[in-house]
Amino acid sequence: MKYEELDEEDLSLLLFLETCLVDGNGKVDTQYMSEDDFKRAEVMQDAGIIKFGRIKSKSIIDRKTHFTEFSDEAWAFAHKARRQRSDRMLSKITYKKNYK
Repeated sequence: MKYEELDEEDLSLLLFLETCLVDGNGKVDTQYMSEDDFKRAEVMQDAGIIKFGRIKSKSIIDRKTHFTEFSDEAWAFAHKARRQRSDRMLSKITYKKNYK
């Protein structure tokens, strides 16, 4: 899978999963995922860029029933997507900056 093959929804899901990985110890609260997101995660998993699956029931202690893991390629995609999102947001700044 190439970065250019990912559409806006794929990238949004990838960044959501990256946040789950970084801030949630890899655990995913799937209440924030749609049926389409699950299909997209399966495609990414089949392509080998992420691992995504259900946590064994005995290990579930909260609403986070799934996990994710990233390959080096997924990390690179997420970094590129975050950078592009940041560039888009910074281009819309309406406040004035104070430089020294």
